[in-house]
Amino acid sequence: MCKSEQISPALWLKIERMKMKDLSLKQKLSVQCPTCGSAPGQKCELSAGGVRNSSHRDRKFAAADAVGKPTPRSVALSL
Repeated sequence: MCKSEQISPALWLKIERMKMKDLSLKQKLSVQCPTCGSAPGQKCELSAGGVRNSSHRDRKFAAADAVGKPTPRSVALSL
């Protein structure tokens, strides 16, 4: 792979933060959580059974993929 095609870890973090800020709560809750299994429309759960304050990171990635926003994972797959 050419060096110009590689993305630095700092850039990955910046892309991830930008993507997460752009999603609304409705968009985050529009997909099922792959981590805890919460259904669309329901908030993520803690392992102890309570409700989480924020969605799991993997759910945010899934929501971004569903609405078509680029994620670090989709960028890496396209390279």
